[in-house]
Amino acid sequence: METVTQQDFTYFLIKLLKAEKIVFLASKNPSNKIKFYLNQRNLEFYFYVEISFRYEKTG
Repeated sequence: METVTQQDFTYFLIKLLKAEKIVFLASKNPSNKIKFYLNQRNLEFYFYVEISFRYEKTG
């Protein structure tokens, strides 16, 4: 398995934060699938991560 460096992860986070639309797709496997679109291009990136996502609903 390929090792992800801190620089790669930081780059991924920056791209994720700049994403125009973020869609979280539930899957039956333990990993979560993240799909996001870059503003400049209509590229799709798929990342499989083994972390949990927490969010608070405001309002």
